[in-house]
Amino acid sequence: MKHAVFTDLHVGLNINQEVWEKLPIKAVEFLTTEARRRNLKSIIFAGDFYHDKKELSIKAIDSARIICEMLDEFQTYIICGNHDAYFRNTNELNSLQTIDKFKNIHIINSPTIIYDKIGLCPWSTDYRELKCPILIGHFDIKDFKMNDNTTSFKGEEISSFKDFEIVISGHYHTYSKKGNIVYIGNMYGHNFNDVNASRGFHIFDDETLELEFVEFKDAPKFIHVFDMDLNEEQIKGNIIKIYFTKEYSEMDILDFLTRVNSLNPLQVDVNYSRIEMEDVKMDIPEEIFSTLDEKQLFLTYLDKISIPDHLKLPMCKKILEDLFKNQ
Repeated sequence: MKHAVFTDLHVGLNINQEVWEKLPIKAVEFLTTEARRRNLKSIIFAGDFYHDKKELSIKAIDSARIICEMLDEFQTYIICGNHDAYFRNTNELNSLQTIDKFKNIHIINSPTIIYDKIGLCPWSTDYRELKCPILIGHFDIKDFKMNDNTTSFKGEEISSFKDFEIVISGHYHTYSKKGNIVYIGNMYGHNFNDVNASRGFHIFDDETLELEFVEFKDAPKFIHVFDMDLNEEQIKGNIIKIYFTKEYSEMDILDFLTRVNSLNPLQVDVNYSRIEMEDVKMDIPEEIFSTLDEKQLFLTYLDKISIPDHLKLPMCKKILEDLFKNQ
């Protein structure tokens, strides 16, 4: 039997921005359309249906209703993730009770076996009690990529899952595989930790244990741009972060940003923090240096360095004065 498997929708993330309000709905519409086309009957969700574990907005609840109306066409199993549970060490109180009225949607709050061979394990429950060849859940396992920048250093040992033929997990948003364990990754990027990877869902064959990736392309991607090195095909409809690592004139920066915005990005953020500053010799006698307080040291440093053209020394000093005033 084949199942559509996906994870980490995080409904409610940036819910007041229209694109993020609609994105999980579009993703599930894509998944259910593909499942229908392939005549799939079963869908398994591996945790973190909602984003905010403390409170849910009316918009998030309504988005969940729309999503569940689509999923209710199938036998759908929704596993409780850490973002669905109010407390970290127990899922007894969780937000999935808001979607437990649908006929064909089964909320998994405790370890459960379905189809006589697939164990479903929610967050903060014990998978060891499941005696089955296949395990799907929401796990914290050491030495897997959490995102493009970070590898997990805590959680369960990989060897703890050796008795299962295959383990499929949500929780970490980047696809990765080691031995019999697969993190399938989320259906769309959530922030700049989720760059450079295709996103979508998987079709899992519980006979062959094969996972087939189905890409979801109709979502904004997170794109890094460094200095003036621009791939115009990557800009339209995506979220762009521009890093300036060199000094440019104010006019050059303005012209470049105008060019970027003409390509219709969804959002643009500019970061100047990686500009390399020159090594500065302060030339302050030791007896005077030792009497300067922190604010005076910073102000002296600003006087000694070359300020980039797009910054103004008086403004920098004013910001510094305000920072120390508010300490």
